[in-house]
Amino acid sequence: MTGFGHLKTGIFCLAGLIVSGCNTSLGQVKQAMPEREFLSFASQSGGAFTYACARGATEADTRSRGQKAHLAYEHKMASYGPTFAKTLVSVLDSGVSDAATLEATVNGTSDRWARSAALEVERQYRCLPVGPNRSSS
Repeated sequence: MTGFGHLKTGIFCLAGLIVSGCNTSLGQVKQAMPEREFLSFASQSGGAFTYACARGATEADTRSRGQKAHLAYEHKMASYGPTFAKTLVSVLDSGVSDAATLEATVNGTSDRWARSAALEVERQYRCLPVGPNRSSS
């Protein structure tokens, strides 16, 4: 599998891992992206959050980039609440009345937001946010 293929595999369930708790384990992501270094950092919300970082010239370089990616991503995640609230109000204002449509619309918007935020961090730091630590095998 190409480097992009590994990255694409890591992204497939990314929004679910971050927003709704996908069934993909960290171990499965590690298998899909063996060329990446997996680094975990303490999260503001408790626990730890893991990133799949492209290896740098040194281990210190990789860890430094990972820390910067984590700080940037934590900032993005902190902005999600107001974004979600605006989305929910917008959908309700549009006249959606059935729960299934409301859920699908809000979940779709959340998934797109999570993917976009993660890909922005990946582009800037070459570290893909892969989710909270759950199962590492």
